[in-house]
Amino acid sequence: MATQRFRPYVGPKGSINSVGPHEPDPPEGDAPLPTYGDEREGAGGPLMVPDGAPGLTEHSMGGHREASEPEGRVLYADDGPDDEEDDRGQAAEDEDEEDELPDFYERGKTAFQVSTDYMDSNFRRPLEDSLRAFNSQHPSDSKYNSETFKKRSNLFRPITRSVISKNEAALCAALFSNLDLIECAAANPGEKEEIVSAEVMQALIQERLTVSIPWFQISIGGFQDAMVQGIVIGKSGWCRTSRGSGHKYQIVKDQPDMQLVAAENFRFDQSASWFDVVNTSPYLIELMPVYIGEVKERMSRHDAKGRKWKYLDDETLKACIDVTDESTRAARTNLSQDASAVPRIVSDYDLVWVHRHIHRWRSEDYEFYMLASKYMLTDPEPLRDSVWFGERPYVVGTCVIETHKPIPSSVPTMTRDLQSEANDVQNQRSDNVKFALNKAHLVKRSANVDVNSLVRNVPGRVTMVNDVDKDVRELEWKDVTASAYEEQSRIDADFNAIAGNFNPMQLSQTRNPRESYRTVSAVQSPAMMMTEYRLMTYVQTFLLPWLRQLVLLEQYYENDETMLAIAGQKAQIAKKFGVNQVTDSVLEKRMSVNVNLGMGATDPNTKQERFDRALMTYANLCKAAPPGLDLEEVRKELLALAGYRDGQRFSTQQDAEKQKLLQTVKALTDKIRELTITKHDRHESNVVKLVTSREGNQTKLLLAGKEDEHQSRHLMVGHLMEMEKQDKAHEQALTQGAQQGAQAEHLQAQKPPPAAPGAA
Repeated sequence: MATQRFRPYVGPKGSINSVGPHEPDPPEGDAPLPTYGDEREGAGGPLMVPDGAPGLTEHSMGGHREASEPEGRVLYADDGPDDEEDDRGQAAEDEDEEDELPDFYERGKTAFQVSTDYMDSNFRRPLEDSLRAFNSQHPSDSKYNSETFKKRSNLFRPITRSVISKNEAALCAALFSNLDLIECAAANPGEKEEIVSAEVMQALIQERLTVSIPWFQISIGGFQDAMVQGIVIGKSGWCRTSRGSGHKYQIVKDQPDMQLVAAENFRFDQSASWFDVVNTSPYLIELMPVYIGEVKERMSRHDAKGRKWKYLDDETLKACIDVTDESTRAARTNLSQDASAVPRIVSDYDLVWVHRHIHRWRSEDYEFYMLASKYMLTDPEPLRDSVWFGERPYVVGTCVIETHKPIPSSVPTMTRDLQSEANDVQNQRSDNVKFALNKAHLVKRSANVDVNSLVRNVPGRVTMVNDVDKDVRELEWKDVTASAYEEQSRIDADFNAIAGNFNPMQLSQTRNPRESYRTVSAVQSPAMMMTEYRLMTYVQTFLLPWLRQLVLLEQYYENDETMLAIAGQKAQIAKKFGVNQVTDSVLEKRMSVNVNLGMGATDPNTKQERFDRALMTYANLCKAAPPGLDLEEVRKELLALAGYRDGQRFSTQQDAEKQKLLQTVKALTDKIRELTITKHDRHESNVVKLVTSREGNQTKLLLAGKEDEHQSRHLMVGHLMEMEKQDKAHEQALTQGAQQGAQAEHLQAQKPPPAAPGAA
């Protein structure tokens, strides 16, 4: 399938190999120092008006009052005399001030310092404790990290990790049980162009999420970030890398670049709105670890836009190796040393932190890059020049809703106290068991006792003492009582209640192990509802906005003809709509994007039962619907109760009444076709019967003729045989008569002749 997409390329800023805004080559020599200009936020500087100037007004919060004071007063820059010439001069001055940009170097440096201080004071400690709990480690201020508890039981029960892993498994079952990961629908179902665009985009996004983007790792990892950090941060961009130069180059990668950003590597203003952090914060800062060798390459080579980063010498680069978030990264990786701060033998492999700044100035976003927020790498440029779809390419989501808090509490934070109590009860019980199994001893000071033998407590040991009764005394420890296990069960129950965890082992301990399926389902239902709530919150706040940005990336950046051809073939647009080419006009249409996930989607058996029940109920209603019932709304409600939102992807028609009429017409058409076929079959049957009867009669006539001929021949043969018999009898009679005549003649000849009468 051919494509027609001729578009210059502007890549993302997410990776060092992708194309981004760069500064033209500076002159050779030292790094250019940043310029510190006057920061002019607007036309708001106060002006001193001389005394006695008549006719001037002073504005304050939208109102005004006449100036009557005889002394000097302060007026704002938009006030002035009514003289027309002065107004023109003031307008020209305002226009010059609008064209002049503020000092973004100072803004970026100050914003990074303020946001980092705020994060260190409020969020870094809970974040590190959450990461340590996820890695089954005690908090940094826990008593088990002290020397006093070094030789005692310091077990960390991994119930926090267990809850998070179960939620990840639930998300996996909900998202990946269906091969269709997302659903794209036309904004206006009546427009053929928008329907074609939605079909192609759905096939294209499906192909990208299956082949190009590690969607399984990203979606599950994002949910893990949301539970552990409290927020999940996603960055969207387009990665295009090539080899060679001039007309001889080879494209190595040309695809979307979707990445997760760690919470410690992202900064925003603390007063941002809790439900839209990205768009309400006046600035966004991302900290990106980049190899020094790649930074040098960006400084020496032009990108696709013909720009470079500003030149910085090696000493400046090495001085900017930042270790600000070393403790957080160490807690995340469960290591004692930050990998980004480990010195390499090859200096080009050392990591420095490049900061991507996005600042709003007069309702427009500007983007620039800094090295550790100390040196400018690029000059500010409008974000719309580098990100074509015009939005900030970041999405911040969560799995827990907490109003008026830009960073809500994470799951380990909500369960921290219960986790600590569970660890404490477990460790004390473990110590008690060890004391009961390994007796302690009291040894007289300065007594001649083999203390090492007592400490080793080896079976079959021999301990040398002088006086057994006076030098050594054994201490008795009572065994663990049932109250310790009861306390653990209660703590686990409270933990599972707030974490939304269902533990079948705890159910078997507190209830009858042979409970019915209905009882187990009723007990499990609240935990499943809390799990589904977290899944739905994560999908609505993070996955959906992120996938909508991916659709915008595909609309503005996609140039892969092979990928577009595959998407067109899978969408079958040539067969369905008669469209043979995927062009810009096909992709760039309005559409809505949804993730195929609803409430009740975590248990496959329950999901299937709800779906079957909804379909059966809807089918029964369609057969005999009450008058005035809107079947379309009924269908939406039934499928929503089954966990499929409105179930629009299961319907081929928008109007249920129209669909019902079409089904009725189809049924009547099928009935007419069936009657026609039956009539035709009957006619054919009659014809066959007639032909068969005719052929049977002919056969009978033929057989009758053959039988008559046979009988005639039989009669003729009999007659001939009778005649032959008669002839033989006649011949025999003649022969016999002849024989008798011959005998008579012979006898006559033998007799003497009779005597004459005279002689007598």
